Amino acid sequence: MALLGAALFEWHSGSSIGGFTSRGLGRFRLEDIQLVGVDMANSEQRVKFLTGKKAKDRLSNQDSWDAYFTRYIKQQLERIAETQED
Repeated sequence: MALLGAALFEWHSGSSIGGFTSRGLGRFRLEDIQLVGVDMANSEQRVKFLTGKKAKDRLSNQDSWDAYFTRYIKQQLERIAETQED
């Protein structure tokens, strides 16, 4: 998850595919990234997920993608720092 978050930050700021962009696929940038899913601790979202008829109706917008992945990356870095201290 931390690697996915790091990749999303890179792709959102603009990136290139391939080592030689003149011969590769070129530059790209992700926009309008949305984080959707189910917070199983939230009873309303849990019921919506379990009873929804269409896949798109079963998911809920979650936290902003950048806030979510920033928290996740920080947690992973803190965990790594703790294991290095031991």
